[in-house]
Amino acid sequence: MGRTVADVARVLEAIAGFDPTDPASKDAPVPEYSQTYNALTSFKNVRVAISKEAHDITKNQFLSQAHIHAFNQGVEKLKTLGADIVYAPYPNAAAISESECQDVAFTTEFKVDVEAYLSTLTWKEGVTPMKTLQDITDYNAAHPDTELNVLDQSLLLLSLNGPNQTSNVYLDALALCQDFAVTNGIEKYIKDTQADVIFALTESWFPGYPSIAGWPILSVPLGYNHSVPFGVSFVTPKYHEEKLLQYGYVFEQATKARVTPQFLPDN
Repeated sequence: MGRTVADVARVLEAIAGFDPTDPASKDAPVPEYSQTYNALTSFKNVRVAISKEAHDITKNQFLSQAHIHAFNQGVEKLKTLGADIVYAPYPNAAAISESECQDVAFTTEFKVDVEAYLSTLTWKEGVTPMKTLQDITDYNAAHPDTELNVLDQSLLLLSLNGPNQTSNVYLDALALCQDFAVTNGIEKYIKDTQADVIFALTESWFPGYPSIAGWPILSVPLGYNHSVPFGVSFVTPKYHEEKLLQYGYVFEQATKARVTPQFLPDN
């Protein structure tokens, strides 16, 4: 996360690479993103795939006409930048829009990963050690004035009371997500469209699936809805982060959609 694509390129260069605790990173290349993110000036000869089904506001409570209007303007901007736009249906779009597999997988893995992280912490004397997600929710419930005065802990409780990693509920959800993301999903989509990059509203259901497939995704500012910012996401195949940053940078510089945030008055 950063203010600009340039910021993100520098941060990603610092944190990317092989992680001995993450086998999926064993083939990660040594990056030089801070030197290459601004190498492109247009989308000439870049094929951009768009799924209209991913932007159906009748099936997504997070999308509004403001989102769709800004997205369409973004598509027009890509065209002026030389992009070759291809509209193609995403595989299983109808089933994906109604599926809860991501929610099940996320809430199950969240508890496991949080507790794995907590087990690595060294607690200072006088600080109550948090060892489990239950410890955290209990603490929050006991201190609502400070811990729950802005947001509730519904997501934490959902994860706490969700299925475990050996349950059929979780395993079936994981298999379905993998199918939506990989087997009959993003890899098939990019191959069928012969696209270089996929373009989608960040608030659509689409951006949740690249991470499941291990593909990089970059969101850049696009517009505002009732003063709340929203973005558009670019997705490229695995280990194409260099190109991804370049695409995002060209779009960012052409749109200048980001507005410096301001502090709101207390009242």
